[in-house]
Order: sequence, then C-alpha cells, then structure tokens
Amino acid sequence: MNFEIPFVVAKAKIILNYAITRLIMDDNKRKEEKTVKIKIYYEIVETNDREFMDEREKKKFLDLFLQAKKCSKLKLYAFCMTDSECHFLFDSSSEQEVIQVEEQTMKAFSAYYNKQYQGCFAHLVRKKEYQRWMTEDEILTNCLKLHLMPTEKRLARNPEDYWWSSYVDYRRQYRKGVVDTELVLKHLDSDRKCAVQKLINLHRTLHNI
Repeated sequence: MNFEIPFVVAKAKIILNYAITRLIMDDNKRKEEKTVKIKIYYEIVETNDREFMDEREKKKFLDLFLQAKKCSKLKLYAFCMTDSECHFLFDSSSEQEVIQVEEQTMKAFSAYYNKQYQGCFAHLVRKKEYQRWMTEDEILTNCLKLHLMPTEKRLARNPEDYWWSSYVDYRRQYRKGVVDTELVLKHLDSDRKCAVQKLINLHRTLHNI
C-alpha cells in the first residue's frame, strides 16, 4: 500500500482549507473597510449683512480658512459658499479642532472686513448643523448635495458654472487647495481620471432629475 497518496491528499486539503479561509478573511476585511464610518461635522458660517456678497470677500474668507486649516489635522470634503453663508463638510477626530479652525477664520475675516470697510462690522455666526458617523457612500452623497445647492438656490444654471463650491476642486477647474478630494475620488475609482469622470456623471444625472 502506498502511504504517500493519502498524505498528499490530506496535505492538499489542508492547503485548500487554508486558502479558502484566507479568501473569506480577506473578503470580510474588504467588507469591513467598505463600511468603515468616519466622524463628519456639517457646519455653517452665517452672516447677518451678506458680508460674502462680493466675490473678493468670498475668496478672502476661503484664503483665511485655508491658513487656519493648515495648522490642524482637519479634513474638508466639501463646501458651498453663497452671499450669506458658507456650508462645510468636515472630517475631524475632535469637535474642538473644528470649532478652533472656524473661530480663527471668523475672527481673522472680521478683522479684515472691519479694516477694509471702516465703520462696518462683520457679523459671522457659527451654526452646527449635525455631527454623524458616515460611510464613504454617505460622505459622497452629502458632497453631491452641497455641490447641487447653487442650482437649487438658482445661483447658477449648472453645478460646474458656480465657482464658490468644492466641485471646482474635484474637477480641477481651479485649485483652491482647500478641499481634501482623495477620499471621495478613491471611493469612486482607483484611477483619478476615471473617478473625476464618474463624479461629473453623478452630478449631471442628479441635476437633470
């Protein structure tokens, strides 16, 4: 009797079982990665007297925000700025960090505005909309909502026509350097060019509904 054959078969079964186990573990890991939730803050900075009406003031506010953001670990996935308010979608492990960056920006803008328009005081108010744990799908959905806001408010005919939202950052029409686009784009496709096109298609589909 050849004892090597049962031994080879048994060894093959062990290897096969190990491979199946690894595949299951890897699949479960991929599923867990896809369902990982990130702490997201939706914040609004409001004005009382439409301090953001002038395009130069919008740019100044975003420049000041970028300066404040650079000193933190805060990530910004989307924003939309109108004549009276600015909507932000943040990722941060600390609410205090969100508050600190916003308050630093608001304080700097108020000082600039008061100096620029003597006798006029900028009245900015921070409003916490919500704080939630979100999947990457949910983050993408909320980014789309902010990017479609200008057309809903009739500030632009198409989302890509409006320059004061993060959609231009994702499309690379004009790089402000304010937005962290990597998470959303990688979620759509590992190839950046394909990811941008998929994002554009999503905007067009939702806008035409």
